Amino acid sequence: MTFTVANAFAWWIRELPDQIALEVDGDPITYRELDLWTRRVAADLAERGARPGDRIAIMAANSMEFAALMIGAMRAGIINAPVNFRSKPRELADFRTLIEPAIVFADSERVEAASDAFGEAIDLAQIAALRDGDHVDLAYEIDPDDPLFVIGTSGSTGKPKSTIYSHRTVMTWAAEFALMEPGCGKGGSFLSLGPFSAASGTLHLFELIAIGNTVFIETRFDAVRALRLLEQRRISTFIGVPLFFERIAAEPDFASADLSALKFAQTAGARISPDLLAAWRAKNVILRQAYGCTEAGGAWAARDDTAID
Repeated sequence: MTFTVANAFAWWIRELPDQIALEVDGDPITYRELDLWTRRVAADLAERGARPGDRIAIMAANSMEFAALMIGAMRAGIINAPVNFRSKPRELADFRTLIEPAIVFADSERVEAASDAFGEAIDLAQIAALRDGDHVDLAYEIDPDDPLFVIGTSGSTGKPKSTIYSHRTVMTWAAEFALMEPGCGKGGSFLSLGPFSAASGTLHLFELIAIGNTVFIETRFDAVRALRLLEQRRISTFIGVPLFFERIAAEPDFASADLSALKFAQTAGARISPDLLAAWRAKNVILRQAYGCTEAGGAWAARDDTAID
């Protein structure tokens, strides 16, 4: 298998066609269904004039159609460039100059602002409409070193720039994670709360799809719902900022919740207290503290023994 996310995705379509690939706010879609939808998305992008190596900008809150658009673009060799949906006009102007997108998409809430900034924006509702339709053949072959997406970061300078993630970069992380955390690989499940405009959203989406996970995506954080998902959907991997873990641990049902399926929990972005570490350790969950570095391809997380010490 060529070392690309596209080929890894195709592998799981064959191996796990009826497993849920994505579930967004309770709306599930299987690998088989996502295959057919994203084929149509890839063809639609080509009809709109996008070519392999082009970039598409997406300004939207997380949604099923957002995820389908990014996966469809990947399968057509088109580079995803998610935009922070809270961006101001000046920031959008900087992004436009930096990325030079061939096509711009936005959700209905932001399509007007995106059109003002980029000249024209397509409503993501048009991607949602492609969920049903005819089978489409795919012919484009992707090289492992082809860019998969670019993600914005200011790094230590405060000046906006974009980091390029290739298929090889994402697959290297995914393969290492599956080897180091076998309980989180094939058939595992991931709770995703990060926005697609950040590496915590887009990077994890592609990485976990590449190793045959079900990715549960929430469009907004709700501690009660997140705890219910962790327990009832037997989530094996959960990564988030400390606030998410704090709010979940503060819920009355946290003490009695069965979190035995949770094999890997990681947090970053702020300091965490010894009390928070202890609260989750009482549930036999070790919170691994990570140092995020978008420019270096993701984040480094402590191993269990290091995290305990």
